[in-house]
Amino acid sequence: MSPGLLSHTSAVRIITVSLALFASTVFLVSFLFLHQLRKETSEQLLARQFSEVTMLAHHLDHDLEIIFKRLTDLAGQIVRGEE
Repeated sequence: MSPGLLSHTSAVRIITVSLALFASTVFLVSFLFLHQLRKETSEQLLARQFSEVTMLAHHLDHDLEIIFKRLTDLAGQIVRGEE
């Protein structure tokens, strides 16, 4: 091989390896970014769901306390013979 052709081939190899490393780095960074984003989104969704369920449970508990008090008052009236 001539020296010019050998240096041309070496340059092509260097460029090819550099592009492969660049593409691999972009892929790896993208993968890690998407993995972190998915994880954070999942955590936020779980926190939101927990908050909504907690709020719903609080409202249900409050409503059940009101119903229980009314039923207790009604039972007391029935026992005492009131209407």
